[in-house]
Amino acid sequence: MNIVIVENVQKLKILFNTECKYLKTVVLVHSNGKIPEKDGVKVVSWKDTLLTEGKLIEKRPQPDDLATINYTSGTTGKPKGVMLSHRAMMTSAIGVGEFMMCGQKPTTEDVWFSYLPMAHIFERIAHVMLLSYGAKWAYTSGDMTKIIHELSLVKPTIFGAVPRTLNKLVDKIKARIDTPGLKTAIKGKMLKLAMKKKRELLDQGIVTKDTNWDKQVLRQVQEWIY
Repeated sequence: MNIVIVENVQKLKILFNTECKYLKTVVLVHSNGKIPEKDGVKVVSWKDTLLTEGKLIEKRPQPDDLATINYTSGTTGKPKGVMLSHRAMMTSAIGVGEFMMCGQKPTTEDVWFSYLPMAHIFERIAHVMLLSYGAKWAYTSGDMTKIIHELSLVKPTIFGAVPRTLNKLVDKIKARIDTPGLKTAIKGKMLKLAMKKKRELLDQGIVTKDTNWDKQVLRQVQEWIY
């Protein structure tokens, strides 16, 4: 790449410490500190870039053109760049929307809570899917300790999660249910019964997204979490 957008000076230093023989221009979003220099590379601010006038040349991609290079984490070896075409991204996104949403496609009324890194393929496919169906989403502040509070504000209708996040939610709910007291014990048993019945319906392929039963269960779960 000959143009790279960099978030801050710290990230710019990391970029300049790597081999970038094709790099000509860096757009720096936040100029928080002394800006490093590199021979043959021009650094411009995000603010100045927005003020630049020029002719917009639209070039629509073809289905098999490269859309992105998504990198593996490198936990089991050297990170590998996976070349994904526009066709691959759209096939995955529409496939998720059509066949992996419990039989109900996303609508313009659906809301997604975005907290995973944008470089994460799971989050990227979710965004392409939501854009395709006209759904909405809200972004986290970036502070992982505030996710529970932010969920209470956003109230997403679709929640994508990795196991670690779900484990934290389950632990929080269990901690509230196991609190000593008759009233808490009765609520806990009712909640467990409701979740059991819901699980049985899902196992039968029955989705009751808009019933009063679901709303009551969801309301009870939200009370315990928030």
